[in-house]
Amino acid sequence: MYMDTFDAWTPENAALNAIAGNNIKDWVLAPVSQTNATLIQGINCNLHLTPNVDVVDDPGVLNKIANIDTLNWITCQPAINLPASCVIHGYQRASAGGRDYWFRTVGEQENEGLVPCTCTAIIYIKQPKFLVT
Repeated sequence: MYMDTFDAWTPENAALNAIAGNNIKDWVLAPVSQTNATLIQGINCNLHLTPNVDVVDDPGVLNKIANIDTLNWITCQPAINLPASCVIHGYQRASAGGRDYWFRTVGEQENEGLVPCTCTAIIYIKQPKFLVT
C-alpha cells in the first residue's frame, strides 16, 4: 500500500533555528510515540501532492498558487504519531529518479478507520540548511 518514505524531525530549538536562517543543527528525529522510542526514519508512506498549495520553483523560492482548495497529504501507518511541531522530509518514488521534499505539518492528523492509516496535511517549506557550528 505504501510506496514512498519519510523522516520526521523535531526542532529542538525553534527560536534559534529561525534566527539562524533555517539551520537544522539542533533538530532531532522524532520518536514514533511517547511509549515507542523507535525513530521516525525511513517510514513507509504515500505522498499525495497537489499543485494547489505552495510549490518549489527552485531550492530557495516558494510560489503560492491561487485558489487553494486542497492540501498535500501524507498517509502512513496508524501507529505513527506526527505532532504539529514535526518537519517532514519525504522521498517520493513516483517522479523520475526519485525526488525529496521538505514539509511542515498543518493542523491535526486524521485517523482513517476503513483503511487503517494516519493522514496528515503537509505544506512545502524551503529545504533547511545543514549548518554545523
